[in-house]
Amino acid sequence: SNIDRTAPEIDYDRPDKWYDGETDITWIGNDLQPDGTEGSGLAEEAYSFDGVNFTALNTQRIPGAGVYKVWIRDKVGNTAEYDIEILYDRKPSSKGENTSPDTPPAPIEPPLPVIELADGGGNGGTDGSAALPEPIKIKQPQQEEILPTLVPMPEPEPARKRALSGQKAAEEKKAENEAREDKKLPNYGKILNYVTKGTAAASGGTVIYLVMFHVLHSAGILAMNAYKEYVYIGRRRLKKRRGRYQIRLDQYLYSKADTEFFQIKLGRRFVRKNRGKMLSVLYQGRKIPIVIDDEIKVRIPAGKK
Repeated sequence: SNIDRTAPEIDYDRPDKWYDGETDITWIGNDLQPDGTEGSGLAEEAYSFDGVNFTALNTQRIPGAGVYKVWIRDKVGNTAEYDIEILYDRKPSSKGENTSPDTPPAPIEPPLPVIELADGGGNGGTDGSAALPEPIKIKQPQQEEILPTLVPMPEPEPARKRALSGQKAAEEKKAENEAREDKKLPNYGKILNYVTKGTAAASGGTVIYLVMFHVLHSAGILAMNAYKEYVYIGRRRLKKRRGRYQIRLDQYLYSKADTEFFQIKLGRRFVRKNRGKMLSVLYQGRKIPIVIDDEIKVRIPAGKK
């Protein structure tokens, strides 16, 4: 019951007020069990940024915001892979408030009625009595006149039906003429026609089979350039030796790479049939074992190019 079968978890820390450009990320791992107790603890070399090479260094410089992969393992070998999304901070506006494109505009209130007070004539009536004020006049806001919108009428349906029926009649007539010409051919002409079609179908099937065999038993090779982008540099065949697949990275492909990081693109059907099995990458007498998965990245140390 005390066996550690739970992989470690990971979090990160970065500087505040990071709006653009590159920055340094500090990865923070912990090895806790589901009940909250401590596990076996992190390995001495617990962190990896390519899934192959692990290191004790937990800091990484990233070029900008995005999703980054990081692997972490504990002392007994439990390993977990994480896709961590790291975002920029929101830039403050000139007034010191955060700009937010999601703030809705202020509602437009309808105009209020205008109230006019009439002059009450402060001198009073002719008989010396006080004059009564005139009633209050309320002006209502004018309503805008809504004009009707003209909608174009669709094309009359009978005209379109006539066009379709005429096209159908022409196709039927063409098929009837072809059937009539076919009946005029002698027997040897029909046999030659069938042989020709069968030969063409067999040749096409052979070409398709060769192309599919090459695609299913080969992999695309990509290399990371100076901008940390993987670009296609070539394709090499997969070979099976003693129950394990191998792929050879020759001198020509290695010379086209700007860095030591490579990515191997395998076909979906090949991955489905061989997921979890081992694949060996060969280069200059070195053999690097990796696990077959949807995305395979490997670092090949610098050698003679």
